[in-house]
Amino acid sequence: MKNFDIILVGDGLAARLLLYEMSQRQSFLDKKILQISSPINFPECSTRTTSVVSGGVHEKGISKLGDLLVDSYNSFTSFVKEYNDLEMFCEKSPQYYVFDEDMTEHKKEMFHKRFGHELDDFHHCKVASKESYLVFPEKLLSFLKDLYGTRLNLTHARETYLEHRESTLSTDMSTYNGDKIILATGAYSSFFESTLDTKLGKAVSGSYLKWDNISLDIDNFVLSKGHFNLIHRKSKRELLFGGTSFEGHIHAHNLRELKSEFSLFKDLINFDLDVSNANIITGLRHKCSKRLPVCKKTNANTYVFSGFYKNGFSFPFYLKKILIDLLD
Repeated sequence: MKNFDIILVGDGLAARLLLYEMSQRQSFLDKKILQISSPINFPECSTRTTSVVSGGVHEKGISKLGDLLVDSYNSFTSFVKEYNDLEMFCEKSPQYYVFDEDMTEHKKEMFHKRFGHELDDFHHCKVASKESYLVFPEKLLSFLKDLYGTRLNLTHARETYLEHRESTLSTDMSTYNGDKIILATGAYSSFFESTLDTKLGKAVSGSYLKWDNISLDIDNFVLSKGHFNLIHRKSKRELLFGGTSFEGHIHAHNLRELKSEFSLFKDLINFDLDVSNANIITGLRHKCSKRLPVCKKTNANTYVFSGFYKNGFSFPFYLKKILIDLLD
């Protein structure tokens, strides 16, 4: 049986950010690390998402989730400022929140409380404008691997994780011993609850429409109305449309709902696009209780880093240091 100081299960953004954080600490450079992932049986969730990081909406001191959202956004933007001078893995974009004149007075009051009273014009809409980032997942994953790849004593096994008991971890091809085992398994985490002393939430699916080779004479934007976003990535000539969460569920996950909601957005901006020409992409996200992630030691030698739900491109940037502090 092969022995390792650390075994990390997963190869999505969360897993790679943990490896990046280890590579920044002298105490981990001589550790023998095994990474296990199976892109066929458990493909990473990070590349099947609209990958927008939104900011300027939340504030600290109201709730635990709100505090985490602010801290995570700040950690993400700090990372961007340090490494993204050439816009290698993301681009800035305004995010426009549509102000609907037909809303009830109560909803209008809540809108202004959240987004402010200053409104701008965007096509035929009155909108509140905030800052956001459009992340290119494949580029970010590759960039992180370049950062930690030559600094760590890392072995990567393309195998399927089955289970682990105490320090013994089994895959479909071998058995390993790890002093510390980290599960950064995203939406698949709930499959492994039986080996842990904690509940790991549930996987939820969501779909979005994607048009390629779009020529719009307009810069990047995110247009948000209700629980839906329309996203234009000018440099990639892409237009994306999908739903976010609604009362803990994915609000739009089939073509009928997406098509109906997209027709409302077309009326707002007069884009002549046919849903039948779009690709339909479905992804998974991991949701835990109260939308709070799991970043903790669960038993003698096991650590879980998961449950990032809609904030998979911001929460791990902040929480990676907390998890690695537990290991160090």
